[in-house]
Amino acid sequence: MLKVIVYAGLVYGDETKGATTHWACQKYNVHTVVRTGGPQALHSVITGNGKEHTFSHFGSGTLAGAATHLSSNMIVDPYAILNEGRALQDLGIDDIFARTTIDENALVITPWQAIANRLKEYARGKNRHGTVGIGVGEAVLDSELFSETAVWAKDIGTPQLIDKLQAIRERKLQELAEIIDRIHELPPEVANEAALLRNGKIVAWAASEFNYMADVIQIVDGSYLGGILQRKGVVVFEPSQGVLLDRWYGFHPYTTKAQPMPSAVDELLKHHGYVGEVECYGITRAYCTRHGAGPFVTEDSGLSDQLPDRHNGTHKWQGRFRVGHLDFVALRYAITACGGSNRLNGLVIGCMDNLRLLEKWQVCDRYRYVGSASSEVLRKFFIMENDLITNIIVNPNSKDQAQLERQQTLGTLLNDCRPVLAEVPRNRLEYLKIIQEKLAVPIKVISFGHTERDRIEVSL
Repeated sequence: MLKVIVYAGLVYGDETKGATTHWACQKYNVHTVVRTGGPQALHSVITGNGKEHTFSHFGSGTLAGAATHLSSNMIVDPYAILNEGRALQDLGIDDIFARTTIDENALVITPWQAIANRLKEYARGKNRHGTVGIGVGEAVLDSELFSETAVWAKDIGTPQLIDKLQAIRERKLQELAEIIDRIHELPPEVANEAALLRNGKIVAWAASEFNYMADVIQIVDGSYLGGILQRKGVVVFEPSQGVLLDRWYGFHPYTTKAQPMPSAVDELLKHHGYVGEVECYGITRAYCTRHGAGPFVTEDSGLSDQLPDRHNGTHKWQGRFRVGHLDFVALRYAITACGGSNRLNGLVIGCMDNLRLLEKWQVCDRYRYVGSASSEVLRKFFIMENDLITNIIVNPNSKDQAQLERQQTLGTLLNDCRPVLAEVPRNRLEYLKIIQEKLAVPIKVISFGHTERDRIEVSL
């Protein structure tokens, strides 16, 4: 049997993709987790026997025995993956590096792109984009604008690595000259970042770290994934972040340059001639959450206090962990962007146990627009019913500047939308039936806790 399971986070990340991947690896004896996206993922896994780790690079099935392959659609931070691997070795996964492979065409983040990411976010002041601060977007943009100096996994261990690292550093010094010139006026943490950028000795250090990564983790050619897909058994594709943060479908500029869409996996499967079974599942919590700035129509600051999260608090760059009511308008938009309800084999609903902490259970199936845009403008972006927004229109994805501008306008309009909330019975079965009805996708898995033992398959 050849089977691929594809997971897609349907909101802004933090949908329980990691815990779901771990559960699937336990249940189906998955042999490999293929990572897509980037290392800004913080996928927390707690096992039934008490082990705990938050995954960024390695697949969240690691503690269940699965190997990890970082695909050509994955962005890699060598320093971070080495540190994460050492942490997993401390948990008893002694062979973590030996059972991990990296596609030679995976993009690599350099220290200067991470520093530039953080300095640019600082310079935005109150208009921050909500970056994680590790350089994913900076690395992707550089690879598009300056492809000749982009660092790919296949460059590691070659003579040209040093030249590329030096070129990136020099370019960032030029790009950030205005900020660096004000180094003595900046807060200490920002000044320290600028000082690191100016330190030329870091080039040799970075090259040493990169080369060491290639010594302990095998970098493989682009055909390697095809071999993984032809091995009997189950493969899971685990993305980072969520559909509503996608560069082209999210609400620019509060998006990611990584690729959270299942269509990115479809392209990989097609490229490698995969003809086996494919199942795709959308994941969301029983309520909505978001890290970082950007539109979040159903956000309720009171819910953040009522629904504390052991793995998510206040982030240095993204601020407070944001919580809101379950948003059917946003979820329907995400499902449509993924290819529609027929594209998904089912839904995974996480954190059902947390609902017990709420006195009232409320959901949103409509938005009320309170801004100044005309009805004509609104109907270019929304489906309306009795002056209420029922659905967000998915624009055909042109992946160009016009699409970004459209998505930015959409985000601005969403900032002037307010949720029309409806109270629903405090009954878990009824709650799940409402979700299934509103989203027109069957619910297949639900969770009532953190471990694989707390996830169950359902048929409503």
